Amino acid sequence: METTKVIAWIDIDAPLQEVYDAILNVEKRMQLSPLWGATKLEKIDQDYPKEGSQVEIQLESPPYTSYRTIVTGLNPLKKLAYRLTVERDTQVTWRFQEVSSGTRLTYQEEFNVEADEKELFSQSVRDVIQAWLKNIKRYTELREGRIKKIAKWCVDRFYLRLRPDQRKTIQTILFMHIVGMVSSIMAILAWGIAFALK
Repeated sequence: METTKVIAWIDIDAPLQEVYDAILNVEKRMQLSPLWGATKLEKIDQDYPKEGSQVEIQLESPPYTSYRTIVTGLNPLKKLAYRLTVERDTQVTWRFQEVSSGTRLTYQEEFNVEADEKELFSQSVRDVIQAWLKNIKRYTELREGRIKKIAKWCVDRFYLRLRPDQRKTIQTILFMHIVGMVSSIMAILAWGIAFALK
């Protein structure tokens, strides 16, 4: 096995404190992950995120094993690091930096991988990380204006609690309603134009 590293970052139009709070909130961070539903939060130490504190997570598919994330470093508003008690000896570091557009969030993951699977596995990790960062960006940017604040309240209260399959069902239903509404408006407009031309 050899150690490999994947790094990705995204700029978020939100204050550093809000992005930091979203990442420090274990449940929120997991709910925003594309892997939500494949894992379940079991237990968070009371002294989290103090260095050495642990979070227990269970896989939701066979073999239904559990693993822990152990905080290895915390520099408030700058860095959160933890390791996973998994076979690949995964180390994760989140970094936060104030930039002119708001906050730059950087994610770094180091893990052990067999040489023959390195490229494929690293790419799958990179894809998950990119999707995760985009979800965090969309969520933390729901902050200014009444409509965005209402949307964020709905996301917190209902949407994030759902499993991924439930989320997809809701997205499909909403899409169908939007298409139906647009079709109805176009039909009414076409009927109105035809009536006006008589």
